[in-house]
Amino acid sequence: MSSGKRLLRLPEILEITSMKKSFFYIQIKRGLMSKPIKIGRSSYWEREAVEKFIAERIAARDAVKKFVEESVAASEAELEKKREND
Repeated sequence: MSSGKRLLRLPEILEITSMKKSFFYIQIKRGLMSKPIKIGRSSYWEREAVEKFIAERIAARDAVKKFVEESVAASEAELEKKREND
């Protein structure tokens, strides 16, 4: 009976994410990626976990981009206000 969960091997994940093996294992050590499921001597990851990892990285990138844009806009507004007062 299948649970419907797809398991991925490391080569598939590295291809999907374009990460190097060492960097991928650093993400696991940091707790950003789940630990593998061991079946015999092989390691697998649930596809959902990999997709979640990718989505979280995209969200983090977008949050930083938004923060930078808002900070730049605030700085520009502050400079403009300063110029008006001078």
